[in-house]
This record gives sequence, C-alpha cells and structure tokens, in this order.
Amino acid sequence: MPAAEFGTHSFRIGAATEASSAGLFESEIQRVDGVRPSVWIVGHSYIYWAARRAELCPGGRSLGFNDVDVIWRGLRGMIWSQVLPEVVHIARVASSPTIVVIHAGGNDLALSPLAELLTLIRSDMDKFPSFFPLMRLVWSEVIPRLVARELNAMERSRRTLNQRISRFVRFKNDVVVRHHRLEGDTIPVFCFQTESI
Repeated sequence: MPAAEFGTHSFRIGAATEASSAGLFESEIQRVDGVRPSVWIVGHSYIYWAARRAELCPGGRSLGFNDVDVIWRGLRGMIWSQVLPEVVHIARVASSPTIVVIHAGGNDLALSPLAELLTLIRSDMDKFPSFFPLMRLVWSEVIPRLVARELNAMERSRRTLNQRISRFVRFKNDVVVRHHRLEGDTIPVFCFQTESI
C-alpha cells in the first residue's frame, strides 16, 4: 500500500480498535496511546460535598492519582434527568472517560413514580455505551435519608430502586457500590439540611 496515504494517526486508530476487540480495557489502550485515563464523578450534593472534602485531603481532587484525570460534577438538588445532559456537557471539554461514577436518583424518589424512574435510569444507562464504548460505569446506590426513616413507602422505594438498578448494572458487567456504613443507625453521619441533596 502507498505509504503516503497513511499517517501515524491511522495506525493509532487501528491499533486502538484492534486492542478493544481483543478485550483490553480502555485504560490499557490509553496508556499505549499516551492518553491519560479519565474518571468522571457525577451526582447530587453528596458528590458536591465529596469534591470539597477531597480538596482538603493530601491527594486533593485527583484523589492521589498522578496519572489520572478526575473530573467532579456535583450539582446540589440534581435529579436523574440532569445526569445524561451533565455527562454530555463534560464530554465537550474532556477526553472520553475510562470510568463514570454516578450517585443520583435519590432526589427523584419523592417526585416521580418508581416505575417511571426505573425506566428512565435504565434507558439512560443503555445510552452510555453508544457515547463511550470503552467506558466502565459505576453505580453508587442511593443511601437512606433521615426524612425517609419516617416515610416507609419512600424507604421501600429506595430499596427497590437499588435492588433493580444494581441487578441491571451488574448484568451489563459494570460495577455497583453499596454503602454498608451508611445503613442502619447512622444518624450522626448525616448532614442536616432542608434542601434536596
């Protein structure tokens, strides 16, 4: 084949495609290609406050990873319908993610019927691979809330949401994070505020 018709970029694309079809993770492909792995952390005020807390820790907002880009997008009061637009917004200014962590959905429990919320979350999660084929999704389960302790129906909805979405995420070979330390009698660790989180 005429060498003039091919540049190094063509071979890099071909190599990345071959590596992907061979089952390599995007992080491994990016190391070969010289692109830094990128982790996006998206969610409501738990993510907002986690980012601020990270700033005070030795590792900072990068969580101590020197060769990884960590992007925080915490919006106080975020509802699920804002998740996908926020991810698309990040994609306009950042390289494709290696991992996307999502902690959202809790604010929707008092706003939407559970069946509609489950359908919306599954639908959005099904769209991620079309945007980022090599991305791994991490679903951070919805945690209990102080107000929900008195509203049994909301607590049942939270548990059902976590069970069904966690099963869905695992079926897609992605990752689920369950917050065992925030279950049971954990009132002292909660942030007391009146707004949505």
